[in-house]
Amino acid sequence: MVKTKIDVEVLLQWAYGAQRVDRVGARAGVGPRGYGNAFGMIQQLEVLGCAVDCSRTGDWVGPGVHPDAEALHDAVVRVLTPGARQLVIAHAVAADRPDAMVGVTPRLVRTVNRKGKPEKPKRRYDIHRNAKGWRVLHRLVPAWSEIVYARAQWTVWRAALGRVADEMAKTALTDHVVSGPCAPLSPWKY
Repeated sequence: MVKTKIDVEVLLQWAYGAQRVDRVGARAGVGPRGYGNAFGMIQQLEVLGCAVDCSRTGDWVGPGVHPDAEALHDAVVRVLTPGARQLVIAHAVAADRPDAMVGVTPRLVRTVNRKGKPEKPKRRYDIHRNAKGWRVLHRLVPAWSEIVYARAQWTVWRAALGRVADEMAKTALTDHVVSGPCAPLSPWKY
């Protein structure tokens, strides 16, 4: 059988978006749910009028999960830290990339009061009522911290894609051959 060469980002989007591999199977904890507590059982009896068996079975697996999607999910869980795993899965489900704030430069914006009007300059005083200077009437939008955080998210996401691609290169898949991520390392530099 001919295997399809696929980018790791596209494979993640397929596995978590179409196959929903994180939502299926006993590993994900998805399946028939329990009552949670005795009050939940009483509520369900009141609403439905009868008792429903809500015990969880340990070997419940959803229908039709592709073996390549299961292997990819196992690699993601095994290789990535919890924070990177959450970031990769969230963007794979949404079929998007983190915002790297490419081309964004902070600009000064005048601050406004509660009524939405520009603030007037006011003197600042210390506890002894000595004048200390004027209040700052401008702020940066977006703040530098927001740009740094967004670019750090991109860097973690891109590094996680690389680790998953390296791990999947070692794994024998049935229908796919994984290629390295085509997402740039730092798109804000180009």
